[in-house]
Parts: sequence; C-alpha cells; structure tokens
Amino acid sequence: MGFLIDERHKKLIGERIKKARHSKGLTQSEAANLIGAKPNAWGMWEKGERSPRLYGEQGICGIAKGLCVTTSYLLGESDVENDGINNTGFLSGETIHTKSGSVVEQSSELISIHSSLLDNHGVQNFTFLSVVDDSMAPELCMNDTVLLDFKISSFHRVDIYAIFDEGSIWFRWIRKEVGGQYRLYANDRLHSSDQLLSKVELDNIQILGRVAWVGRWIKNR
Repeated sequence: MGFLIDERHKKLIGERIKKARHSKGLTQSEAANLIGAKPNAWGMWEKGERSPRLYGEQGICGIAKGLCVTTSYLLGESDVENDGINNTGFLSGETIHTKSGSVVEQSSELISIHSSLLDNHGVQNFTFLSVVDDSMAPELCMNDTVLLDFKISSFHRVDIYAIFDEGSIWFRWIRKEVGGQYRLYANDRLHSSDQLLSKVELDNIQILGRVAWVGRWIKNR
C-alpha cells in the first residue's frame, strides 16, 4: 500500500530512484532483487506510475538503504544523496500478516533501529507502532512509539501485548489468574472493562506481539 502523494511527487520519487540505481550501475532487476521486490513493480516506481510505501524492506526506506542514499533524498526533501552516515546494521520494521489475512504495516515516524540493540534484547522480528489513546497510561501514552516483538505472538508471561481486532490494534495487559483463566485489561479501568478468558478464548484472540520498547517525545514546557 502506497502513502498518499500527488502525481508530480510520484514522478520526482521515480526519477530519484532511477538516478540512484544508475549511480550504483544496477539494472532494474538487480535493484529489485536487493530488496526482494518484483522488477515490474520497480519499473512502475521509476516511471511514477505507482509509489512504494514508506516503511519496510520494499518501501522508500528499504530502497534508500539498498541504493546507499538517504530517505530524504528519494522523497525530494533534500538534494543530498548521501549524508556520509554509516547506516550499516540499521533495520526497518517488518510487515505483520495476521491470522485473518490482514496486513499490519509499520505506523510510526521512527524508521529504523540498530541490529545490535535488538540482539542484546533477544528481539528478532519487530515493527514500530504508534499508540492512539491513553488507555494504557502511564506505561503507554497517546503518540508513543512502541517496538513490537512479534515473534512472541501468544501469552508467555504478564506483559503488554498488541491485539488485532476488527481492523484495530489494542494494547492490553494479559495476566494468568489462579484457576487457569486469563485476564485482559487496560490501565484505564473507568473506560475499559477487564475481560476474563479461558485458554480456548485466549487462543482465538489475534495477539500480534509483545511490547518490547517504548519511545516518547517530551513536550516543551
């Protein structure tokens, strides 16, 4: 899914992708292989017929990394192709495919994280998501960025999990109770009710992953 841009911007992005590819001495097929994309999709990007999505390996961020240019350059926000920063080892969030066949893409302004940080905390499959309400405050507040470890897609201990339900993502605590039931709850008890679930009911919930990291902008005072 592409992000919303006008036709003129599509052409600009396409021209810059093509120029960066030529600078690397690659054919369209070779460039597409770098990010696991199809050559015909790459061709449509260069012609400005379609726009790649922003995040992910086959998005603008992944293309920029593969062609050794900045994301800002491909988006037309800067004329500097390479800022001289070594981006080796930085990874972008992945796309999650839910049990129901839905696709969840990275939804945060945070683009990448260094692989060494992930290794230090045992995270292998991840994406960045934005928090859309304060139901889990103070742990998670509106507009926070969370790093979701989606290798853990079932309950394994008391923790905050991302749950996919009817097209929406909810962040909730899940805790095992005495007697074998599971409690799903938010911090805001005024506007959210606890749910007691059996093991079968819990298994039917689409848990996307556990929250492994939280980032927050501090407002100016």
